[in-house]
Amino acid sequence: MADESLPVVKLGDVLPASYKNGIYKSADFYGEGVPVLRINDFDNQGLLVNENLQKVRLTDSEVESYSLKFDDIIVNRVNSLTHIGKSILWKGPENGSVVYESNMMRIEADRSSVLPEYLIRILHSYTARTHFRKVAKRAVAQCSVSQQDVKSLTFPLPPLAEQQKIAKILSTWDEAIATTEQLLANSEQQKKALMQQLLTGKKRLPGFEGEWQSHVLGDLGSTYPGLAGKNKEDFGDGKPYISYRKVFSGLSINTDIFDRVRIERGERQHRVKYGDVLFTTSSEVPEEVGMTSVFLGDMDELYLNSFCFGFRLHDFEVLLPEFAKFKLREWTVRKIIARMAQGATRYNLSKKQLLTLRLQLPGLAEQRVIARVLDLQEEELDLIRRDVERLKAEKKALMQQLLTGKRRVKVDEAERATA
Repeated sequence: MADESLPVVKLGDVLPASYKNGIYKSADFYGEGVPVLRINDFDNQGLLVNENLQKVRLTDSEVESYSLKFDDIIVNRVNSLTHIGKSILWKGPENGSVVYESNMMRIEADRSSVLPEYLIRILHSYTARTHFRKVAKRAVAQCSVSQQDVKSLTFPLPPLAEQQKIAKILSTWDEAIATTEQLLANSEQQKKALMQQLLTGKKRLPGFEGEWQSHVLGDLGSTYPGLAGKNKEDFGDGKPYISYRKVFSGLSINTDIFDRVRIERGERQHRVKYGDVLFTTSSEVPEEVGMTSVFLGDMDELYLNSFCFGFRLHDFEVLLPEFAKFKLREWTVRKIIARMAQGATRYNLSKKQLLTLRLQLPGLAEQRVIARVLDLQEEELDLIRRDVERLKAEKKALMQQLLTGKRRVKVDEAERATA
């Protein structure tokens, strides 16, 4: 239960300074000039994700009027419903001007009432994001919030010293998350380098030598189509099937929770079996065509999405499924498959052309050991990924308690003096 001794305020009442929408310029003005902050330059957590900001040509008076100052808060006022209201606390650069676009508004925190480092936490909270989605004006492709919508946001307001301590506590969690995410990024890069070396034969594991053999994919198995003759009403219940997303996003698929599709008695649909390599058929970019995942589960009846096709090995005497899941995602193989993509605005993969793919393969014993080494790497990555998700979940729960007044923090005299 929230502490009722905390006053609940409207943002507009504690921030009397005027809010200011950003500047609009047509595409002709972009390319040179001063850096400009756009909505895609920061994420929902308020982190800058693009250091190389685009530039826009402005007059001196426009630059002066729309330049960001240190500790300004920018709120996204036009976007999709899931991103509306995302915010960033501007921390630089201290030298040089950066302006902001018209689909955002600028807030200047009045430090006598609320600290900017605390206010940005309020704006990132579940309560604030829910508020923005509730008051947003919806159009066909996007939503918008007005200055009055932002000003109407209500929240408990603790004393400045408590605000400062809450912001510091949450910053400590941010640092822990950032450190773990960096560890994950480094580990993923190391795994990528190891995959490149082991899967191309540039690095051999102890006890293995000799030339790898060249094999044409079409000699190792045959393709089969995904679901056929289904419409929207067939999906939602029935038999399990593997979705496009599952194939696209994972090296392999084991027994899992699957989407469902209605299969009528007597339908001649192909079933997925252990060891089948699953391919996506199309994408908007050639680099994402023919993404693969290998089914390594054990199910009697499992089907494949219609936007995918399967490849069934004749046997496992030349290519092991456990090795194939890595080999077909290796960078040089992916580059060859991307070149096979056909199309202009949407790219498709021809099964006939894919079957001409030539693979350099080691013997089964070496395949087995390489797969095991890479599996161990993947297991370590999974542990780090779980740590990242755990830290984010714990921080989210803590924010919900601290920013709603359900949990108060103690502030000593020294902390009060520095607030």
